[in-house]
Amino acid sequence: MTHRNFDNCTSITNSTISGSQNNIKTANNFIIAYKNDTLFKATKGFQIKNNETSISSIDSIYKLTYFLKNKINNNYTKQLEILGYYEKNEKESIGLARANNLKKELISKGFTASLINTATKQTTIKFNKKTIAFNGIQINIKDLAPSIIDSLETIITTKILHTQLENQTLIEDAELKNYIHILKQYQKNHPTKTISITGHTDNKGYFQKNLIKGQLKADALKNYFAKQGIQMPMQSFSKGEAVPIANKYTIEGRALNNRIEIKIN
Repeated sequence: MTHRNFDNCTSITNSTISGSQNNIKTANNFIIAYKNDTLFKATKGFQIKNNETSISSIDSIYKLTYFLKNKINNNYTKQLEILGYYEKNEKESIGLARANNLKKELISKGFTASLINTATKQTTIKFNKKTIAFNGIQINIKDLAPSIIDSLETIITTKILHTQLENQTLIEDAELKNYIHILKQYQKNHPTKTISITGHTDNKGYFQKNLIKGQLKADALKNYFAKQGIQMPMQSFSKGEAVPIANKYTIEGRALNNRIEIKIN
């Protein structure tokens, strides 16, 4: 698609920055700005060549990957927009290909594909005698739509984990690591919310022992959250085998029933 406007974001191209930037020319400068504040600046941007889709690696811009990971991977309310520039003597598809090449590289570095949008814009690109320029890409940080944020927070606040106990200690699996990562982000926005943790088991063994097992799981998760820096008020409970969510007489069903439920209000 062709870029038309940015939400809450300033795009600085081959222009002069006024105010706090003291009228510095930006023919090659790479700048990321958000709500009129300059957040990142480098003396050169992404290298491109006239009528070619390839761009230089993001690693050629010092600390840019680190900066973007802090802004996007550590903030579920934000997304990236990559704007691929193209000259009037180039096809629009070249600009989009440039943007998509950077997107592919970011995904390979662990960025979430759904949080990266690509677009194009025709502009004046100052190619040198070797038909090379250093201002072929602009990156913008944008706010996700409120409806999308609400959907994400619903997932965070009504979470089911199937993390298991070993010697009364939680096994730190990928599911748990991913959840604690986003829960820490949620806590920054909602520090006064309350977490309710309920342990559930399958129907193997005696009912009363399963209540104890469920409580051990809930307590272990509560302790794990506290050690990871979660400071929201927390309570832990157990319902043992009493509330199955799947067939309790099959292997698959028992695995689903053996869970920890998290609710945040």
